Formats: sequence, structure tokens, C-alpha cells
Amino acid sequence: MIPSLNSNTLLYKLNYSMTTVSYKLSEELSKEMRNLIELHISSLVTSINSIKPHRSVLNIPNEDLNHEKQIILSFGKNAAVFADALQNYMQKKPQKIYVLQAKYYSNLNKEKLSNWFYYELPHPIPTETTFKITEKLCKELDKLDENTVFQVIITGGTSAVLAIPENGITAKQYIEIVTSALKQGFDIHELNTIRALIDRVKAGKFSSKYSKHKIYTWCISDVISDNPQVIGSGPTVPGIIYSNRAVQWLNRYVEKNKLQININSTNDIKQFTTTSGDTHCEIILSRKVLLSRLDQHLQNNNINSRIINMSLGGNIEVVCDAIVEEIIKADNYSTLIWAGEPVVVLNQTINDNSKGGRVSSICTLVAEKIKQLDNICFIGIATDGKDGTSPSSGYIVSNHTAKHLIPLGGSYKIIQKLNTGGVLSSLGYGLTLNQTDINLLDIYMAIIL
Repeated sequence: MIPSLNSNTLLYKLNYSMTTVSYKLSEELSKEMRNLIELHISSLVTSINSIKPHRSVLNIPNEDLNHEKQIILSFGKNAAVFADALQNYMQKKPQKIYVLQAKYYSNLNKEKLSNWFYYELPHPIPTETTFKITEKLCKELDKLDENTVFQVIITGGTSAVLAIPENGITAKQYIEIVTSALKQGFDIHELNTIRALIDRVKAGKFSSKYSKHKIYTWCISDVISDNPQVIGSGPTVPGIIYSNRAVQWLNRYVEKNKLQININSTNDIKQFTTTSGDTHCEIILSRKVLLSRLDQHLQNNNINSRIINMSLGGNIEVVCDAIVEEIIKADNYSTLIWAGEPVVVLNQTINDNSKGGRVSSICTLVAEKIKQLDNICFIGIATDGKDGTSPSSGYIVSNHTAKHLIPLGGSYKIIQKLNTGGVLSSLGYGLTLNQTDINLLDIYMAIIL
């Protein structure tokens, strides 16, 4: 029988926007642990509030925004809120705002969008509508005076909302390739190699198209390398991180499915190393800023916290082994912090009813691996508020959690079916984080008593 749960809801308000977080804690946890969990979650929310878009754009030098003719182009999960924040910060207002927003991630007041070129588009897989809207955007930009400066904002999810198939590739073929690639367990660099090879506006090809314009690119990094070529597939940044494994897979896929395209001849790799006119690119926000704020906030509250790794990557099994190894070595009354983007490999047992993602998978596996330990709590949170198809944004598990998963098949079977989010949420381990307005990968914290 699952122990009864105490409901704890924290509400945080800002003048600019509001972040809400809600979660439940099991009575199996000691009062001391429950108090510490509340402190850690409130510290994370406070840290997120401190880097909201209206604060992050202050990192952009005023002189770079001081142009007689300029527009804002903003793409991805946080496109609308960053576009709005930037226009409010600019002394010389933009002539027009163009936004391709990932669907279900924006809470911006619709009245603000009335004069914008604004579309909400699917994520993570583009559709034919995505291609049509991107082409429509390009036609609008083609009409602009060459003296018009582009202020471009790239946030996580740009790869999905800004897309046009390369010549010789149909919309259906493009969608099939991306859908299949997402199931292979490729890391973000490998995925971007594939996207760059089949897309007309990635890997600097967007800025090449508008090389007569001065282009500023302001990136909100959602990748562990913080490489602008990788963030959003680098539409304004020339260059590609070439992956032999990804290209070999792509060529095999083309051959196996008898697609009438030749990847190598259609996309000469040399084109990705050319310059793209007068461009400037800068990262204005990354997970490093968030983790630094979180760590400092915890220490200010007399928590012995330590950042272990800001660049978690690779298969979840390897990642979890590394996490648990650090937990075992840790001192009592300490907190360990990680951030990153582990990879979940999809398989044949997954169905349309599966509810899961990176965070829920990591939390489920860590719960399994710490079940023999005492007084351990592990928290995982997707900073964009969405953990794949999971019902919750994050999860709070402990050394007690694994035994409650046994009647539902056990941890490994649940992970295999990628129903980790569905199961953990149904048992009351979920955490909901709303309206973060950022996307800075996943954050994990281990609390050791």
C-alpha cells in the first residue's frame, strides 16, 4: 500500500510573470527531509525567477540594439517571452517582431501578439505546416531593406519550428527521417548533423540567405556544449559538428527506405564552413548561470551543496551509475547538483499511451539504485516545465520509492516501456513547474542526510 501523502504547494509571484510549483511528499520521509526538500525546491524556483527573460536580456549591450532599422526574429520554446523582453529593453524599437513559437510553451498575453508575425508550431517534430510557415517568413524577410538589422533570438526547440527541407527532399521524407532519428538514442550533436544535411535553414544557411543584412544572434543555450552551432541547429552560425555515425545512419536509412535522394551530393559539407556576412553571435543565458545561482542560494541557507557535473550526457544507465557513485561517496548532510541532457533510447515496447522522458527515466533508475541506502532523496526537474510526454515537470524520489514500483512491474520494466512519468506521477512522486520561461536542460539534486 502506498503511504499517505501530504500536499505542499508553493506559489511564487513576480511582476513580470509567475512561476508556480506544486508537489507532494510521502510521510515515509522524515520531517527533516521534507523540510530540506521544500528548501531546495524553493531555492530552485527563486534561482529561475532571477534569470527570467526580462532580466537575461540585460546582458545584451545597448549599442548592439541601437539601429534605425531593425527587427526581432525569435524562435523556439521561449521565443515569445524573449521577444517581448527584448522589445521592452530596446531603446530604439523594432519595426516588426517575427516569432515562431513551439506550441504549448508560451503563456504570453495574446493581446501582445496582435501586431506580430506569430505562429505556434509543433515540437519536437516539424510538420508540413512548419515548412510552409518558415517559407512564408522567408518571403516576408526577402522584402526588407538591406539596411534592416536582424536581432535573432535562438532558444531551445528552434530546430523544430524553423525548418525547410533541402532541395530534393519531400516534406514527408524529412518528417520520416527526423522521427526515426529521434528514436535512435543520438545525442544532440548527431541529431544536428542529420538536421543540417536535410534542411535549408540550418547550420548557418539561414544567415547565408540574408548575408546582406547585419545579423545579431542572442542564444539561450539548451545544449551541454554551449556551442552556438548546436543550439537550435545553428541557423545563423556557419559550421557543422560532423558525426560519421549520424551520416552513416542517414545513408543507411535513405537506402533502406529507397528514398530518391543522395545526401552526400545534395549537401557538400564544405558549404557549412563558409562565412555568412556581417554576423555576431553570443550566448546570453545557459544552465551554468542557473546552477551557480542555485548553488549560491543553497549555501546562503547553510546547505553544504556542491555542483558535480554541469554536462551530464550519454545513456541513462551510465549517467545513473555515475550519479549513484557520487551519492555513495558523499558526506552526510550534503547536497549534490547535476545538469545535462541524458539520452533515452526508444524501443519496440513503447506505445502511444507511454508517458515518460529523460527526467522521469533518470529518477526511476536512481530510485532503483539507491534502494539499499538510507536517508537519500533525489529530485529531477526539466527546466522548461515539460519532461517529454510525462504528466509532470519533475520527480521527487527516495530510497523508499523502488519498492512501490514492484507491483507495477518494477523499475526496469517501467523504463523499458518509457512509462516512467506516468507511473511516478500516479504514485504521487510528480512535481509540476509552470511558466518557467526558460529551457536550460535538466537539473538534478541529491539530498543526503
